[in-house]
Amino acid sequence: MRKLAIFVILLTGLYANISINEAWQKVLKVDEELKASEAEALHVEKLKESKKSLYLPEINIGGSYTRMQMPLAIDTHIPDITIPGLGTLPGQTLHTELQDQDVFIANLSLFYPLYTGGKIDAANDAYEAKSNEAKAKHRLNEDKKFLKLIKIYYGVIIAKEVYNTRIQAQNALLHHYEN
Repeated sequence: MRKLAIFVILLTGLYANISINEAWQKVLKVDEELKASEAEALHVEKLKESKKSLYLPEINIGGSYTRMQMPLAIDTHIPDITIPGLGTLPGQTLHTELQDQDVFIANLSLFYPLYTGGKIDAANDAYEAKSNEAKAKHRLNEDKKFLKLIKIYYGVIIAKEVYNTRIQAQNALLHHYEN
C-alpha cells in the first residue's frame, strides 16, 4: 500500500512536474508508518511529562458506611447498696448506648515523597531515555522514507529524460532515414 502510494505520487509527478519538497509533503501526509511512529513518539513524550507528577504529594480520600443490626450498647447492673443509718438503696440497671446503628467513616491521607532513594529521578530518566529513543526511531523512519523517495523521484526524472532522449534519437534517425 505504501509503495503504491509513493509510486502514484511520483507517477503524478512525472506529468505534473512536482518538486521534491511537494512530493515529500505528500509522502508525510499519506504514509501510515510515519504517522504511527510520530504518534508513538508523542505518546512516550506525554508519558514522560506525566511522570514529573511523582514529585507531587498523593492525596487519597476514602469513606465507608455501615449499618449494624442493633446499636452498640452496654447494660450495667448496679447492685443494692446498704448504707448504715440510711438504709438500703435499690440497685439499678444502666443502659449506655456507645454507637448508633449507622456508622460513617471518612478518611483523608496525604503521602508526600520526602525521600525515595532516587526512584523518582530514575523513573524520570528512564522515560527521558524512552522519549529520546522513540524520537530517534521516528527520525530513522523519516530518513528511510526520504531516501526511498529520493531514489524513486530521481529514478522517475532520469527515466523521463531517458525517454525524451530516446524519442529525440528516434526522431533524428527518422529524419536521417528520410534524407
